[in-house]
Order: sequence, then C-alpha cells, then structure tokens
Amino acid sequence: MSAIADFKKRLEAAKRAKSPAATETTATPAPENEALHLLAYLLGCDVDSAIEQGRNAAEEKAKYSIGIDLAKDADKTAIATVTTDEQGNIASIIDHAAELEDSAATVTDAAETALDAADKVSESADKVSSAAGDLESAASSVDDSASNLAYTTDDLGQVAAELKEATAELKKPSGVPASSHGAKAAAPKSNSKKSG
Repeated sequence: MSAIADFKKRLEAAKRAKSPAATETTATPAPENEALHLLAYLLGCDVDSAIEQGRNAAEEKAKYSIGIDLAKDADKTAIATVTTDEQGNIASIIDHAAELEDSAATVTDAAETALDAADKVSESADKVSSAAGDLESAASSVDDSASNLAYTTDDLGQVAAELKEATAELKKPSGVPASSHGAKAAAPKSNSKKSG
C-alpha cells in the first residue's frame, strides 16, 4: 500500500505545482475596469484621467467618429451626438446611422437613374449606328446602280458606233460593175430552127 500512497502524494504535489497559490492568482479585470480602460483607449489618455476627459468631451457636445475594421467587409463608421444634463451625466445619444442610410439610399437611386440613362443612350447609339449602316448600304447600292448604268451607256455607245459604221458601209457604191439585163434583151433572139 505504500506504493499507492506514494503515487497519490506525488500526484497531489504535481497538481499543486501546476495550479497557482491563492496569493498568486491572476487578477481578472472587473467590467467597470474594462469599460474604463476602453474609454481611456478611445480618448487616447491615461486611465486615471479618462472619466474626467469623457465628461469634458460630453459637456462640449463633442462628436466622435469611430472607424471599425471588420476585416471581411469595408470599414464602417459610427457617428453619434452626445448630450449631457446639468450634472454632466450623459442625457442622450443620437445615432446618425439612419441619416447616413437615407443618404446612401438617395445616392443609390441616383446611380440607378444614371445607369438607366446610360442604357438609353447606348440603345440610341446602337439605333444611330444601325441607321448609318443602312444608309451606307443604300449608298453602296446607288453606287453599284450608277456603275451599271455607266457600263450600259458605254455598251449603247459602242452599238450606236457599230450601226453608224454599218450604215456608212451600206451607202458606199460597189466597185463591181453591175450586169445589165438590158443588153441581153436588146439582142435578137436566135431561132434554134434551121433554115433550109
């Protein structure tokens, strides 16, 4: 049994060595202390003067803009107006987030209107471009027709020249003497009967 008793003693000694003694316990800050430290951090001052500076800022109706970095999203800003009563205690805090949301909605609406206008301008530009293409096609067709008409006119001119030349050829006197049927007719006819 002595081995078991020795084991238990060693186990208890190890537990005591690992756990801090009652005098060595780490101090956990009370919630009030945490708030005081946070106020001092936000005001950028010592903990001892944080409450006094906070009251002074509230009396002056100071406005603070606090940037919060949430890492996943874009930075966000909280804006509030703090008012105090006669004793310097905070009487009210007005959050300006709703005003900012309304402004953001107005900006969003304006952006959508601008996008709609841009779409309409783009559609109009497409229609103008299409009309210009149609006009260019019509001009090309007119040009082709004019070219065809010019070729036809040239062909007609050549035909007219050939007809003129043929007419001139036909009007020229021929160099071969014409046979006269009159000389044969004037000669006496010989009888094939023999006289005798």
